[in-house]
Order: sequence, then structure tokens, then C-alpha cells
Amino acid sequence: MSTRCTIKIGSTAHTPSVTLYQHHDGYPSNMEPILNTVMERAQDISVMPSLYQTALLKELLVALPKAYVTEGHSTHGDTEYQYTFNGAPGSLTTEKV
Repeated sequence: MSTRCTIKIGSTAHTPSVTLYQHHDGYPSNMEPILNTVMERAQDISVMPSLYQTALLKELLVALPKAYVTEGHSTHGDTEYQYTFNGAPGSLTTEKV
């Protein structure tokens, strides 16, 4: 059985929020190590704080090639977990739905 999740990158003054939908393997023991690596890489390549959200999106699309952009956390009623990057580097929350 698939464990579905959404991953949201929160908005900033310079960028709108973006949410990705992952159809499988969305449980925390799989996703949290991936998302922590994504955060580290985004911090390493982001030369300006305003570019961190863009770097997160780029790294997420590389790390999760089957994920796709969706409207928001509530768009898919079958998700079990919601992960949110809250804007500041290193800020990630996990919520079981």
C-alpha cells in the first residue's frame, strides 16, 4: 500500500508557496532523511537568503523525480503526511493527517 504525502515550501516576501505531491513512500522514516539532505544542499547552493526557496524546489525535484507540483496540502484527500518547509533554512515540520 502506498503512503502518500505532500511537501510544501512556504512563501516568502519574494516567492509564492509551492507544494509537491508524492504518491508513494511518504512515511517519515523515508522522507525525513531525504528532506534533511535537501535542506542541507539548498543551504549550500543558495548564495542569497531570498534564493533558498528556489534552491529547495530544485533539490526536491532532483531527490523526488516522481513528485509533482499540486495546489496545496489539502488538494489530495488521500495523503497521510504533510511536510512543510517554513521559510527559514533548517525549518521543517511533519504532520500526520
